[in-house]
Amino acid sequence: EGHVPEMIKIDDRTIMEGRGINQRDMEEERKIVVIGNRVRAQLFKKDDTVIGERIKIKGGEYLIVGVFKIDRGDGETDDDENGILMPLSTAQRITNRPNRVAMFMCTMQEGQSATALEPDLLAFLKERHRIHPDDPRGFWVNNVEEEFLQVANLFTGIKLLIWFVGVGSLLFGILGVGNIMLIVVKDRTKEIGIRKALGATPWSIISMILMESAFITTVAGYLGLVFSIGVVALMKAAVGEGVNMFKNPEIDLGVAIGATLVLIIAGTLTGLIPAMQAANVNPVEALKDE
Repeated sequence: EGHVPEMIKIDDRTIMEGRGINQRDMEEERKIVVIGNRVRAQLFKKDDTVIGERIKIKGGEYLIVGVFKIDRGDGETDDDENGILMPLSTAQRITNRPNRVAMFMCTMQEGQSATALEPDLLAFLKERHRIHPDDPRGFWVNNVEEEFLQVANLFTGIKLLIWFVGVGSLLFGILGVGNIMLIVVKDRTKEIGIRKALGATPWSIISMILMESAFITTVAGYLGLVFSIGVVALMKAAVGEGVNMFKNPEIDLGVAIGATLVLIIAGTLTGLIPAMQAANVNPVEALKDE
């Protein structure tokens, strides 16, 4: 393929070795190429130095100046990495097609819409190349903005669903801690009555219940975090390297720690209600409790 230097920025190609096509290559119509990662693997050994080597294409020799890879995250990069890129001017000369361009790509500045620009761009090209404005066959356009927005909206919906499930899980966990502490207080009514009869202050009773509540939520939150990390690690091992879209699943450490802290704080505060009930226990009635 014949390319201009800017193409590598648009098409998500990363130079692994050497360099890409530059403007001097274009101006001097140099016989240089940048090969794809799979081309390198097919023509050379893993430890070979390929920069400075030459390959023959249709009878002509071309100097290898770089190796590129592509990581679009869609798992369909193998064919593109089989490509060999050369300066557009060189490709035009060796194919005897001066000033001919098969296709071009463009990107929008941040905040601009490709969909809004598309009609004006098509009108400009049709006018320049003397194509009727209503002729749909004059140019083929592939606008990926709509597809990108669909995918972005899908992931936004998934993220909102995950947050909904996560917040719901936290609320159920907090309510569970509160119920546990209510049961603990009820089962230990006689013990609390004895403590108060021996001179325990209401604050000492409250602090004891709150400490137990904080301990339960801390242990539960930590175990939940460890379990989640283990599940993600298993997912990573199951997915492997074959599916780029879902590779390297990970837990946002900040979100995980934040959720754990929220659980601990809210669970501790939830234990405040049973703690207040325990502090108000009448020692005489508590000692009569069966």
